[in-house]
Amino acid sequence: MIGIDGSGSMAGFLSGGGDGEDWKRLLRAIKLTAGEFKSTETYRIGGSKSTTMGAIDEAAEPCYFGGCAGVPSVASSLDTLWTLPQQTGPVPLRVMVSDLEVNQGDISALRGAIGADLRRGASIGILGLRLPFEGTVFDSNAKRIHDGKANRPLYLLATGSRGAVESFLAGVRQTLALSGFKGPIESSLLGGKTATLKAATAWGEPRASASSGLPIRISGTTYGPSGNADYQLVKLLPTAAGLVVSSSKGLVASSVAAGSAAPADLMTISPLALAGASREPSAEGVTVTELSVIGGELVARFTVAPGTPGGAFRGTVKAGSLPEQWWLTWNRGPAAAGKAKDQTDNLLLTLTSLSQAVVPAGSPPAAAFCVAFTT
Repeated sequence: MIGIDGSGSMAGFLSGGGDGEDWKRLLRAIKLTAGEFKSTETYRIGGSKSTTMGAIDEAAEPCYFGGCAGVPSVASSLDTLWTLPQQTGPVPLRVMVSDLEVNQGDISALRGAIGADLRRGASIGILGLRLPFEGTVFDSNAKRIHDGKANRPLYLLATGSRGAVESFLAGVRQTLALSGFKGPIESSLLGGKTATLKAATAWGEPRASASSGLPIRISGTTYGPSGNADYQLVKLLPTAAGLVVSSSKGLVASSVAAGSAAPADLMTISPLALAGASREPSAEGVTVTELSVIGGELVARFTVAPGTPGGAFRGTVKAGSLPEQWWLTWNRGPAAAGKAKDQTDNLLLTLTSLSQAVVPAGSPPAAAFCVAFTT
C-alpha cells in the first residue's frame, strides 16, 4: 500500500532541477520495486482522505499537487495511509512518500495510526534522500520560509514485516543508484536490535585536566580497571572544568567536533551505590551539558560542580531514544538559519517518537555510561 503525499509543500519537486527528473526517477524506482510484490495499491494522500491512483506515474503530472479542476489542494495527513482498512492475514507493507512536514508539528495522529500495525508485529523503516526543489518551502505551521531553489529532503516511511520493509527500501535505494541518482541517501530501521553503548574512554576538559584508567579511592575503597570493567575511572585535577565520556576507544579530540549535537535531556543521571560509602548515593553536582552523535558513537559532556565529593553515576539513554546522526543534521532546529530550506521540521521528534514506539518493553538502554570519579 503506497501513499504519496499530495499536499502543496511537495509541488516544488516537480520543477526541481529544471524538469523534476529526480522526482520522476524516484517514482520509477518505487514502481519497479513494488512490482516484485504480489499486489500494489497506490493512493494520493491529503486532507485526511485517500484517493486511489490508477498508476504511480500520476504523481509526475503537473496537477497532482492540486489547483486543477477535480484535483483540490490538500494539507498533509500522513496518518491517513495507516487508517485504511486493515486487511486480514499478514500485516501489510505500507509506504508513505512525503516530506514529513507534519501539520502543526503534531505527530500524535501518525504515531497512533501506525500503532495498530505495530501491535501486529510491524517494523518501521525510513529512507531519506535529497532532491532538487524549486518553489515555496513551508514549515509545519504553513509559514513560508523560502522561495526558489533548494535541495529538499524527501522520505519513504515504511511499516510492515521486517523483511518486507528492509527489502523494499533496499530495492528502491539500489534502483536509484543504478538509474544515475547522485544525491545523498540515508536509511534507518527504527528500533532495530543494537548493543548498548558503554563508556570506552574518558578525559577531562581541558584535555590534560584529568587522569583516567588508574585506580581511584572513594570512601575508603579502591576501585581499579581490572575489577570494574564496565566503569571509566577518572581523577579530576583542580583545573578540570568538566568531564567527557565516549563510547569509542579510538575517538580523538579532533574528531569530536565532527559530531552532531543531540538534546542533553536524552540522558538521565542515576547515582550508583559504592561499598563503604558513609552517605546515601547521590548524583548531585553532576550535570549532562552536551551530547554528540558521531556515526554510531556517543559522546557525553558532564560538569562536576566544585566541591562535589567523589562518587559514581550512570548516564543512561533509554531504548529507542538515541538518534542517528543524519536525523540530527537533516532536522530543522531553531538555529537552522540558512540551512532551514534544506531541512525538515520536527524530523528528530518524529523519528525518535516512532523509534520509541517500536522497541519492545524492557529493552536494554541505548547507552549506559558508568563513571566513578574522585577529585
